[in-house]
Amino acid sequence: MLMIKQRKEKIKKVGQKEEIFRWTFTVLFALSVGFLFSCQSRVKTLPSPPSSLSLEVEEALTIAREQLERGCYVGFRKAFETLRPLVSSAAPWAELKALILPLYIKSGLLLGLREKEIGLTTSTLNEFDAWPGLQIEWVDLKDFYEIAKGTPVQAKGIMAYDDRQFEARFKIEDLEKWKKDMERLKEEEAKRQERLELKARQDEIAAYFWLTAYFNFFPYRESELKPQTLLSLFPESRLVRFKIAINSTPVPRRDILEELLLEEPEFYEAHYFLGEEALRRGLLLTAEKHFLEVWKAIPDSPIIAISLASVYFHLEELEKSLEMYEAALRLLPKYREAMLGQAICLSYLGRHEEALKKLQAMIDLGYWLLGEAHYWTAWNLYHLNQFQEAWPHCEEAKGRLPTNSQVFSLTGTIALELDRFAQAEENLLKALEFDETNTEALLGLARLEARREKWPEAGDYYLRASLVYESQAQGIRARIKEIESSEMAEERKKAQRRRKEVQLENIVLLKATCLYNGATCYFNAGLMDKALRLAEEAASHPSLKARASELIAKIKMK
Repeated sequence: MLMIKQRKEKIKKVGQKEEIFRWTFTVLFALSVGFLFSCQSRVKTLPSPPSSLSLEVEEALTIAREQLERGCYVGFRKAFETLRPLVSSAAPWAELKALILPLYIKSGLLLGLREKEIGLTTSTLNEFDAWPGLQIEWVDLKDFYEIAKGTPVQAKGIMAYDDRQFEARFKIEDLEKWKKDMERLKEEEAKRQERLELKARQDEIAAYFWLTAYFNFFPYRESELKPQTLLSLFPESRLVRFKIAINSTPVPRRDILEELLLEEPEFYEAHYFLGEEALRRGLLLTAEKHFLEVWKAIPDSPIIAISLASVYFHLEELEKSLEMYEAALRLLPKYREAMLGQAICLSYLGRHEEALKKLQAMIDLGYWLLGEAHYWTAWNLYHLNQFQEAWPHCEEAKGRLPTNSQVFSLTGTIALELDRFAQAEENLLKALEFDETNTEALLGLARLEARREKWPEAGDYYLRASLVYESQAQGIRARIKEIESSEMAEERKKAQRRRKEVQLENIVLLKATCLYNGATCYFNAGLMDKALRLAEEAASHPSLKARASELIAKIKMK
């Protein structure tokens, strides 16, 4: 009280209001410091963590380190899931948090990056978007996070995780601010690259994230630190070897991936890339084996599902292919490649109305594979004899796929059905410019010239078509031999062989039909030698023997 009275008297004498303010602030500051020290004394009185919790943390850290050493998706996931429950349990004790959090974040970043590498639609990385510790305490982990976050998801075809994002990207409201932001980000990235390049030579996890940046971001490619250098520094590292193997061109490194599987049988993601390598070599059954292995272990990846769908499609097992396309769509409903594959399977299975609904859904979504969607819409409408309805889809497809032979031949075929001869000729000839073996275009032009009674030209087109069918028949015969010598299960082999035999029968009949039609056209044109040669060849097919024999008799009478 005496101090307050003295201060008041001083204020009256000096007459300065500022002195009152300074004195009041001093008192408040003293009270705040006292409160802070009282809080600190309370923290010091907190008991030590329970011994059971300390033991649990110690055991969890050991398990997590062992799992991370495996270098695979299964290990990363187990490490992350082991540490995750303890993050909140250990929160009140700083010493336990300091032990758990760095390894927990590291396991989460490794898991999130590996999820992207195998095309998973969700990412563990999202859990670390707002972690303050990544901003301040752990700069190296922050660098790892930024690289993992910026790395694109492993894709196969048009995946379209967020279609509308592409519109938003190009709407820059404040250009000057955008430029400054870009400059700032560029400076941050340069500093990150400098830090990480130094760290990558000393630590295999840093090397793994460096390689991720090297293969995805251009500035890192200009660095003197190359993948082979890191492989020589960490020759036993599964992280480094895996990253180099899957980014090798033109195909993944089969030798490294097979080594990883020998060392760690649960390195399932290696199977995906081995499947891709086999697929590019045309080894469908080998690819299928690898894709099935990874699908059993990681059934949440749409790119694995669509890889299997692709294998079954090429094996012409359309029901199984359709099943896998639908599996991919359950994981990623707007996956355009899967939507298109589903529609094509339905089309070939004769389920035209269902296919049209799927294709309309693609068209309504917009953005991706619209040319293909319009083509297959027209294809299905054509097979439903809805030629007028198909026409606008043909025009749309032509505008979006201007060099696709099949698009122009279908357009020409539909124009022929609509008696639009000039448009039919224009489109069918255009189709042959892009693919001279397009049988739909050859037959369409043969029919067109026959309707115009231009018999020699019609005969030439039928003859050309017959030669293409003969080449196709030879390909099918070779494929039947491959099936016979394959390692397929006997039932599957029998089904494959029968399917190809039916195709061969149809192709041989088409060839014979073209020969007979060509012979008829040459006969009408008075070209008897050509007509006789084609008619005799056509007569070798049982279905055309009678008609061809009649034609031969007429030719010989001339």
